[in-house]
Amino acid sequence: MLLGLSGMLSFMVSGWDNPAMPDYSLGYIYLPAVFGITATSFLPLN
Repeated sequence: MLLGLSGMLSFMVSGWDNPAMPDYSLGYIYLPAVFGITATSFLPLN
């Protein structure tokens, strides 16, 4: 878990100043994809 979070934070910081990123992104992290992957990964747990 900590390795994934530190990787996500480093991608956010390294792509922060890139003007070519689409809307709804934080650096190189595309937030709709993060929410979609998170939501579908919890579905099998129910």
